[in-house]
Amino acid sequence: MVGLMQGLNIQTVILAAISALLAYKLIKLVYVFVRQWSVLRHTAFAPNSNLIVGHVLEMIKCTRHGVGAWDMMEQWLSNGNDPVVFRVFNTWGVCVKDPAALRRVFQTNQRAYEKDLALSYHPFLPILG
Repeated sequence: MVGLMQGLNIQTVILAAISALLAYKLIKLVYVFVRQWSVLRHTAFAPNSNLIVGHVLEMIKCTRHGVGAWDMMEQWLSNGNDPVVFRVFNTWGVCVKDPAALRRVFQTNQRAYEKDLALSYHPFLPILG
């Protein structure tokens, strides 16, 4: 045991700890992505998604043409798909236009539909509480 400890220097231990932390974060990220995708895979996805950033590039491109991100989401819904799933980095969103589907979201199993407090609602929290 003493011989093993003498062979390890502090740099090797730190490198091993950082590698283990990065591996854990990567596995957790993949697990969350696959779990969310598996729940939403039967819902129509918005077009032109990127595997890494999701629909961020489409939303940036639409603002260059004078169309807002909310208008882009409305366009996705007007193509006949309702509801539509979109992704911004690792945050998933669902756009709903059908009143019956929206009623289901509000009245049944509300815990299945989480609010995105960190990204979408953050600017409005001081107003809404």
